[in-house]
Amino acid sequence: LVAELYLCSEAARALLSPELAKLMMAAVLVDTVNLDPAAKKVTPRDSRVFAELAEVLFGASVAGDSAQLAQHRDRLFGDLQTAKYNDGPLSLADAMRKDYKGFQMNGFETGISTILLGIDDVIAKAGQDFASCCDDFAAQHGLDLYLILFAIYFPETRSQQRQLMVLQPTRARRGEAFARAIAHLEALEQLPLRQHFPPVPFNQSE
Repeated sequence: LVAELYLCSEAARALLSPELAKLMMAAVLVDTVNLDPAAKKVTPRDSRVFAELAEVLFGASVAGDSAQLAQHRDRLFGDLQTAKYNDGPLSLADAMRKDYKGFQMNGFETGISTILLGIDDVIAKAGQDFASCCDDFAAQHGLDLYLILFAIYFPETRSQQRQLMVLQPTRARRGEAFARAIAHLEALEQLPLRQHFPPVPFNQSE
């Protein structure tokens, strides 16, 4: 961790401002889901670095009080999650570009975008341009199959729901990729939300 380099000596610590400590703490909290053991991502190094950064950011009295420290940690993590899942101001095209990965799957050109909003919110925002915007994006990347993963965060319960939309671009060279993807998801019992809209969306089962 970069934070460890700043915390390894007094000379390095002198360069560590509260603002920089907060940025580093934010990275630790996001990567470890707020230091939650249930997420199975937190390590002893993470916990140790967080404690030392907390002393820089909040002072020794708060860092030494587990209840106060938990409140500060939860507040910061909540703010981070709210910001992370705020794709609302983006246009649909920008949201699709923000977190996009392209790859080959069984010889098919495949792409997936992650959008941090629910399907209904995105469709309502884009209106009648939704299908054409998705199709144009897929065409720009030469895709046989285009997937959009929608992720909704519920701050009250600190939980999230994922929804997957499967699209066959109109300019796709082969429809086999789409048929295979639908068959695979149905075999996994990922139940369709609805079938009347041209793309096929699925809720992710736990």
